[in-house]
Amino acid sequence: MAFGPDRFAWVDYAKGICIVLVVMMHSTLGVEQATGESSCMGALLAFAKPFRVPDFFLISGLFLAQVIDRPWRAYLDTRVVHFAYFYAHWVTIQFAFKAPRIAADRGLAGVA
Repeated sequence: MAFGPDRFAWVDYAKGICIVLVVMMHSTLGVEQATGESSCMGALLAFAKPFRVPDFFLISGLFLAQVIDRPWRAYLDTRVVHFAYFYAHWVTIQFAFKAPRIAADRGLAGVA
């Protein structure tokens, strides 16, 4: 990714760190729940919990004026359709892996 004169590298780095912290939280909590034990990552996640998501939205909001000035069609295509596409794929993958376990625990009615 090239950084042009209208982009700041620190913004992308800060957003990336926030995203990594959220992914670490979901991964760590899932593993801890599956194993029944806590890990050393719990302390880091407890430290980052108050600021990881608010910082992401605060940093993203810094450039809201640039996004608002774009045409609606371009915004819908790059933001809404793009994320809806990946969300649909992720839900399908999760369902494929979780449905057999849910069916074993609750039956087919639980899957529905």
